[in-house]
Amino acid sequence: MRRHVVTFVLPEPEPEPTAAETKLLQLVNSGVVFTMSHARCAPTARVTTEPSRGRAGGLGRSVDAAVKKLQAKGWVAKDTKHSATQTGHSGHRWRLTDTGTAALEG
Repeated sequence: MRRHVVTFVLPEPEPEPTAAETKLLQLVNSGVVFTMSHARCAPTARVTTEPSRGRAGGLGRSVDAAVKKLQAKGWVAKDTKHSATQTGHSGHRWRLTDTGTAALEG
């Protein structure tokens, strides 16, 4: 007599965003996070509504590492075309993916 073993693999639940990730997801959702270039700096993701303390002061606060972590989780994606910011600059806008929207809504 043969015995069969059945193994079920349950999908892992999506991780809940931390408070800092939730804040950044809200900023991305409001449309103020862009990847921008500056003559003296490499392209960097920035929040255009907050002033920078760096060399490219008018471009906003850098959130490059945090946005890349959200991108690795599949929560955000960068547009391929340039679009205008509220401050008159232009860059690649970051947008929520469907998974990012679900993570933000909790």
